[in-house]
Amino acid sequence: ANKICLDLDEALKRIRNVAAPLDYIRHINKHHNRYDELPCVQKGKCFDCVHPRSACRKIAIMRGEVEFNADRTHLLVVNDNLGL
Repeated sequence: ANKICLDLDEALKRIRNVAAPLDYIRHINKHHNRYDELPCVQKGKCFDCVHPRSACRKIAIMRGEVEFNADRTHLLVVNDNLGL
């Protein structure tokens, strides 16, 4: 529930400045990947970089389903604050 944003702009800011840097840090600690060279990891916020390892380069936005796949995607909202 704490990850729900008011609008698309807020969601994109959250992806770039909270979720992505924390996910990279998790990968560094768990898998010893070389994400520590990314500016968002070094500085803790997005610099709109074009680094080849930047996950922010591939953000997908779903606006809905096409009619014949209407039951394919499900969204579960957990009424609890889990992580950041």
